[in-house]
Amino acid sequence: MELQELKTVAMAAKVGEVLAGNSKKEKNDWKVRMLKAGLGGRELIMPDDWEELSEDDKEERLNGAVSALES
Repeated sequence: MELQELKTVAMAAKVGEVLAGNSKKEKNDWKVRMLKAGLGGRELIMPDDWEELSEDDKEERLNGAVSALES
């Protein structure tokens, strides 16, 4: 993928902060959907214990992934 494509995926994921609803879960779920869709499952590997993580931990990891795509 080209750099601009990665930045576009990151931007789509960040839009969830506004559009995805008020709960942290809704925002995290949006980010996951956008990352999976934008990356086509090629570079995104979710940990086996993803569903067991707290929403705070998920948010931290997702924000880190989005930040990495932006740089």
